[in-house]
Amino acid sequence: NQMVNYQNPEGHSIEYQYDSNNRITKIISPLRDGSITNIYDDKDRVIEQILANGSTMYFEYDEANQRTILTERDGSQTIYYYDDLYRITDVIYEDGMTRATFNDKNERTSFT
Repeated sequence: NQMVNYQNPEGHSIEYQYDSNNRITKIISPLRDGSITNIYDDKDRVIEQILANGSTMYFEYDEANQRTILTERDGSQTIYYYDDLYRITDVIYEDGMTRATFNDKNERTSFT
């Protein structure tokens, strides 16, 4: 396990801890009210983040390794949909949704 300490220009220190697979397992920052611990699956994707207060966020992915569901600390979910070019097209929240469209040049033409 490896630990790296980064100090930003304002003098705030952020500590990163890595496992033997060079994945960030923990981030300690006074700016984020403590720490975040990452739990990975066998495909090196973050599937859980445990916050300093003990609450947990969960992440689910599709076969293309794109995040499809984020379950927040309060149990609410955000669901992500992608097109055939792996672009996020729809995001469904507890209280609504957003939609993005793209043109033939791969430029986002709308986001509502």
